[in-house]
Amino acid sequence: MEVVAITAASMMAFSMIRGGYAEKEALNYQAKVAEANARQERGLAEASRIEAAHEKLKGDIAVQEHEKKSRALLGEFAAKTAARGVAMTGSPLEYLATTAEDLAFERQTIGYGAEMEAWRKKTQGTIHLNRAKLMDSEASAMRSAGKDAVVSGWIKGLGTLGMAGYYIYGKPTPNAGAAGTGGGMDTSWGVGGDHRF
Repeated sequence: MEVVAITAASMMAFSMIRGGYAEKEALNYQAKVAEANARQERGLAEASRIEAAHEKLKGDIAVQEHEKKSRALLGEFAAKTAARGVAMTGSPLEYLATTAEDLAFERQTIGYGAEMEAWRKKTQGTIHLNRAKLMDSEASAMRSAGKDAVVSGWIKGLGTLGMAGYYIYGKPTPNAGAAGTGGGMDTSWGVGGDHRF
């Protein structure tokens, strides 16, 4: 009977310890997945940073091209007006000034749109970086939890063996350790008698 109980307790203890290692392995796998996802998010953040710089450059080029076209358009109007012999006063001058203001506003709008798109891409990059940091933290927490699972498995397993020994071999007597009592556990099964199992 005692052998069966000891064997059962040992198997339970081994199972608890093995369970701790299995949990650690599963958590380490999840940590590796989180780390891979973090690397991917960092890559996306870098791509967003590059896209933001590209949008800014694209906007700067569009503004410069618009400015060239604006100057050409205004110059063409002034040349045609002068070719007709019309003085650049009054209505032609007002038209030229209004057109120049409208073109300047269009340039500002183009520049603003490019800056907003660059800001949006930059913000996406920041979001990707923050996700990467979160995933790194999760991976670290999972690895730590894996180590804790192993320790917990050992504590549970050894605790099971201790409790089994406590219930199988007897509880200490109230005067355990007192002089002349011979200790606190009933060990009579090991002294003399029949030891067949």
